[in-house]
Amino acid sequence: MENMFSGNAEMKTIFGRTSENWYLEELKQGTKVMFNDSVNKGTGVICGISGNGVTIAGRSYIIQLDDKIEEFSYSHISLPEIYLDVIL
Repeated sequence: MENMFSGNAEMKTIFGRTSENWYLEELKQGTKVMFNDSVNKGTGVICGISGNGVTIAGRSYIIQLDDKIEEFSYSHISLPEIYLDVIL
């Protein structure tokens, strides 16, 4: 994805990525990630792409959850990459 930032304000993702490294390389099935969208937080494994991306948010991925999220009755969640970080 192209870098779509302009102006002087320095923006950061929740994981500290800046305009220099905002977008992740396309994540592959089986990649372990942590996520935090200010409501849901946890870890999981990438199962696929759910959206090709929008400016700022990036691609959206389907994530199989490692642990159940309280008050969330699903085994998978879809989140844009700004809320994801790869676990090495």
